[in-house]
Amino acid sequence: LLAMRDILGSFPLYWMRYKSVIIISTSIRQLVTNFLPKINLDFEYIAQYLVRHMEEEVQVTNTPFLGIQRVLRGHLLEFNKDLTKDKLYWVWENKIKDSDGISLEEAGKHIFELLLKAVKERLYGDISCHLSGGRDSTTISILAAKLLTEENKSEKLQTISCVYKKDPKMSEENQFIEVAERTILSYKADTKRTKIDCDDNLDFNNFFEPHPFLDEPRSALARSSILLLSIKAGI
Repeated sequence: LLAMRDILGSFPLYWMRYKSVIIISTSIRQLVTNFLPKINLDFEYIAQYLVRHMEEEVQVTNTPFLGIQRVLRGHLLEFNKDLTKDKLYWVWENKIKDSDGISLEEAGKHIFELLLKAVKERLYGDISCHLSGGRDSTTISILAAKLLTEENKSEKLQTISCVYKKDPKMSEENQFIEVAERTILSYKADTKRTKIDCDDNLDFNNFFEPHPFLDEPRSALARSSILLLSIKAGI
């Protein structure tokens, strides 16, 4: 039996021994609910999580629950009777190339080509882009609209923006969003703009409410209001 996790850890993967069976799941909640006879917290994991400045995911094999293990990103687990082999099959540091002799302009051109390729690979199905008005999201959203137009694709591009009216500082973002939207609409891509009123959905507003989509401690809890609002909106 093999269990392999993607190289970036975009999707979680957990496993546990239940009697004589190995159970693998992308949901730790399902393992706890259906197969863990008694819930015991792993305080070592909790301590590691807290001292690591609350990373999205601590790169350790244990989890908040004793008896449930994690498959680390880029790792392949091989289960054979009572033996478990853990192999690191992808190391990003090995992909680093020496940049000696490359000018700043050449490096910038190469990075732009990689960004174009990354955006292009994701232009299928339902396409959504978070558009905050900042450089990162604006660049990606505009590139998506440009590529959809140039390749005459029928996929719809949906931009999602949080807008604020009550707080003067936060409301300054609205003008940048509008400028970005005008640029995106200058292309002929099929575009839908979604704006979410976030005045009453600030960070930490719903910090203590239950979250059906989080199985482990996450710094994303700080933005739980926006995440819950997105789910309700069907985004």
